[in-house]
Amino acid sequence: MSGKSGIKRARRSLQLVDSRSESVAETRSRLIFADYGIPEPELQVRIDDHDGNRVARVDFLWREYGVIGECDGFGKYFDGVDITETRRRLAAEKDRDAALIGLGYRVFHWRWDDLDNPQLLAERILRVLFPTAG
Repeated sequence: MSGKSGIKRARRSLQLVDSRSESVAETRSRLIFADYGIPEPELQVRIDDHDGNRVARVDFLWREYGVIGECDGFGKYFDGVDITETRRRLAAEKDRDAALIGLGYRVFHWRWDDLDNPQLLAERILRVLFPTAG
């Protein structure tokens, strides 16, 4: 297939395959990271509190920058459950984010729709990783 259109990109993309990515959206995110020079994060990392109790397992962790990235689908909130359960799930995520922030992390969320504008998503992630004094 050498010389065919898209082969170089396909080969590079295959090198990025990682079974720890739990969704197509997470894989697409990782491809955007590679395309836009975003440092490679750790995947599916358990975060514990100061006593060793599990707080969360996060999609992406840029440990050296203190940044957690979460690529969110809406299915985990709105999968046919009643409104009370949906509210409970949303509140649990807010509490989880608050606990992570309390541990000193910055938490950044993006959605499937954000993957359709990779340049804008990459710019947003880079601003979180490398904030500048304003």
